[in-house]
Amino acid sequence: MTEAPLSPSPCLIVTPGRAALKARAHNSVDLLVQVGVPQSPERDAPARPPCAIALVLDRSGSMQGPPIEEAKRCAQFVVDRLRPDDRVALVTFNTRVDTLVPALPRGDGQQLREAIAGIVARGSTNLHGGWAAGAAAFSGMTRGRLQRVVLLSDGRANEGVIDTDAIVAQAREWAQAGITTSTYGLGDNFNEVLMSAMAQAGRGNAYYGATAVDLMDPFRREFDLLDDLALRHVRLRVPASDGRRVTLRNPYPLESDGWVLPDLPWGAETWAMLHIDVDATCADGAGSALEVARIEVTATDVHGVPIALEPVVVSLPLTSAEAWAALPVDTTVTGLLVELDAAGMLAQMYALAIADRWAEVHRLLGQAQERFKDHPDVSAVLSAMRALAAAGDRVRFGKEAMYSSESFGKRMRSATPDQDADLGPTASYLRFRPEQGRGEPDGDGPAPKDR
Repeated sequence: MTEAPLSPSPCLIVTPGRAALKARAHNSVDLLVQVGVPQSPERDAPARPPCAIALVLDRSGSMQGPPIEEAKRCAQFVVDRLRPDDRVALVTFNTRVDTLVPALPRGDGQQLREAIAGIVARGSTNLHGGWAAGAAAFSGMTRGRLQRVVLLSDGRANEGVIDTDAIVAQAREWAQAGITTSTYGLGDNFNEVLMSAMAQAGRGNAYYGATAVDLMDPFRREFDLLDDLALRHVRLRVPASDGRRVTLRNPYPLESDGWVLPDLPWGAETWAMLHIDVDATCADGAGSALEVARIEVTATDVHGVPIALEPVVVSLPLTSAEAWAALPVDTTVTGLLVELDAAGMLAQMYALAIADRWAEVHRLLGQAQERFKDHPDVSAVLSAMRALAAAGDRVRFGKEAMYSSESFGKRMRSATPDQDADLGPTASYLRFRPEQGRGEPDGDGPAPKDR
């Protein structure tokens, strides 16, 4: 008899910055929403259902030498990590787009290995054409299966469709049809704005490697996460209430069914910080309570089965201004607000850097280092960026500023931080990295798991 697949039991926790509202006043409320999946009872994540991956590799002339060889090594790594019943397509592009292997079951992988070995770099960069061919490989495939285009490029689109808005809009349409996109940028020349926006609209992940050797680590992170997936299609909704203005501090896209939160693996949590303006000027005085928001989260498991999360209604008591000011502020909320503030300053540095306003970059970097000196993770990122600025590495500084900003706004956390020491090495996708473009050595971290 076949056992039913293990279904996750996610938890939804909503925490206000302060546990009360000021009576007869306008209030600005920070609400932390945490969606977590406990570690699987099986210790390792249960075997996932078959997926479909389209590997799309840039083989333009700028990839000649170590870049194309390392890209081929990463593609080989993916082939080795996938299961025989996973479908894999292999697409390469320069001026021309070639589907070397259609979306077929991986089997023993030999056809894919031979095709990868024969890839040679030359020509221009028809990025959109290669990416579109990768998505087209899934035509007619059952939607329930996870379908992802994995795009690697070291350049800027200069053939075919090159308009960023048009490409991003298409990524969004494909994601809504069940075909997601993750992007991998390599080196100095790739268009980080385009690659990051494609991944966000495409409901995938955005990575980059400063050098060809650094590519392997983000590939490992992506496929560790896919192996461990527990929840997909995670959506956060806050129904309108009395005209209150609700904004989200994290850079998650808003679609018709709510804010799109990341897919979640076993033993991890994602979080979102809501900012809600609450007018309590006409409310009853201290001692009564006022509803702030109703938080709704929906999701499916990896088999597409809806997962029910009980909505959370947040009501806070009204108190005097003096009593409100004396209330403690939740430390988890303040800690994550620090990361969001850091993300905002890093985004400013990126904008200044690409505008070549380096005096302002250095001034803002100094202010940030002083402001966040008591936050170890932010300080580590800023120290790495100061070294890049001192070395005059302006291109890399800009890419680190953009990708670090997104990392602080979106990074997952362990769902069981107090038990991590008992659970073995931290999963690669949960490990903190001071430099987004620098990968860990191949031997660092847990070995690939056989699913």
